[in-house]
Amino acid sequence: QKILLLIHNQRILNACQPPVEFSEPQPHRKTQITTIPHQYQGIYWCKTDSVTLIVNDKTIYKEVELETILSKSEVDSNPDISFNNGKLHSIEMNRSFPAQLKKDSIISQLNLRDTLFNIATDQIAKSFKGHLIINNQLEDTTWEVKVLSLKQKDILTIANAVIPEDFELLESITNVEQTNYDETNKIRQIKISPTQKEFNQILKQGLLFDGSCSEFTRISTTTESLFF
Repeated sequence: QKILLLIHNQRILNACQPPVEFSEPQPHRKTQITTIPHQYQGIYWCKTDSVTLIVNDKTIYKEVELETILSKSEVDSNPDISFNNGKLHSIEMNRSFPAQLKKDSIISQLNLRDTLFNIATDQIAKSFKGHLIINNQLEDTTWEVKVLSLKQKDILTIANAVIPEDFELLESITNVEQTNYDETNKIRQIKISPTQKEFNQILKQGLLFDGSCSEFTRISTTTESLFF
């Protein structure tokens, strides 16, 4: 059940619509780049979440290693997972993980990967004012925007766009095209189309992008995964 819960939680996170959507890649009219700049590349570690972040010339992804302990009866009774020849296999993930049977328990190390960004026609990167701006196209053709910044040489932050506390200040900078509310009449989601100048103002004000929970320390300049 634990392995299925991990899969379920990851699906929920991937399916969630961001609170702030942009009508086009940011910054507006800034030329996109075809490779991620070298100064961002490397392997990073987030102590808070025990997550590894790998940044290479085209891709940004997270990896986490988790130990799971399942009873043999849990595995035998679950059609979505199986244990054979020292491997725990997940049908939903279509992956197998090294595992061993100890008494009535199956112990496995799960190496899970979550790709945040991969340069393509629907995933666009731009350099802007000392930041790396990554744009992921959503299903409705709007864009999710994240800002990568090197606070120090080896400290990288990833900032997601969130609805600001000072919403009036945002409205004074750029037009909010669409606003969705939840059942308590609280703003749940917005859509904006800032000009390049307005986007720069938003960055300077620290208005939308919050990277306080996504800080990574570089532990290697190589871009090879730690997990094999």
